[in-house]
Amino acid sequence: MEIILQDYAKNDFCIIMSDLIELKKIRDDFQNDLRDWFDIAHSLIAITSTGVDEISKEHLLSNPEAGYSFPVPISINGSPTLVSLNKLSYGEMFRIYKDHKGVIAELIYERIIQRWYDFLNQIIEQIVKYHITGIKSYINIPKVEIKVDFTQDNLLQQLPSLIKERFEFKKNIEKTGLIEKCLEQNIDNELKQQIKKAIITRNLLEHSQGIIREQDTKELGSNNIKLIGADCKEKDFKVGDRVEITIYELFKLKQVFYHTSKILIPE
Repeated sequence: MEIILQDYAKNDFCIIMSDLIELKKIRDDFQNDLRDWFDIAHSLIAITSTGVDEISKEHLLSNPEAGYSFPVPISINGSPTLVSLNKLSYGEMFRIYKDHKGVIAELIYERIIQRWYDFLNQIIEQIVKYHITGIKSYINIPKVEIKVDFTQDNLLQQLPSLIKERFEFKKNIEKTGLIEKCLEQNIDNELKQQIKKAIITRNLLEHSQGIIREQDTKELGSNNIKLIGADCKEKDFKVGDRVEITIYELFKLKQVFYHTSKILIPE
């Protein structure tokens, strides 16, 4: 049997947004995670860069064949011993590092965007809980069709997670617009464009090895993707280019999501 959420509100009881503690907690947790992930990026990138400088001074001139491997414990004829796993010289590692030094920033960039997806899903789940239990009536709550098994116990408690599962299949840009309308908040157009750019960049990192395709720039309504380079200046990446994610672009992404979350769920 199908049930339409929009028709399921129990009453019109309303309380002001600032009193909705759970939504504020979702926002605060999201903002804390943004800070934590940026600090992780800062730490890993800084330590890696410092380590490369120090190791190169110590080994490349005096002993260029020196290297590192990971010891793996094994048993030979019942006796424990250690064997080296894939030993690389420092020279080889430095060459690999130079070609892939943006990997840490890219991974955290993707993780921050995934956390944004989680944030939106948590909001919709909490909104549904408030709506169907009468804590707050959302006039513009998204219309979602779900299949419900009325033989199950605690159906009312299960509905929010069922709705969230359906919501997860929507495109992220569409999710943002639906939540914006539901919460009756207006996100600045520049922030929306920055979020759209970030999602497109994340998708091409995951699906096209970071190489910009024509469809990516068309979706942005531009002929390039602007990202902050290693010199802390904005750089244009065009079709066929491979994007580069720097600590500066990570900081900008953090700020964009931080300010957007404050707009969606104000104090």
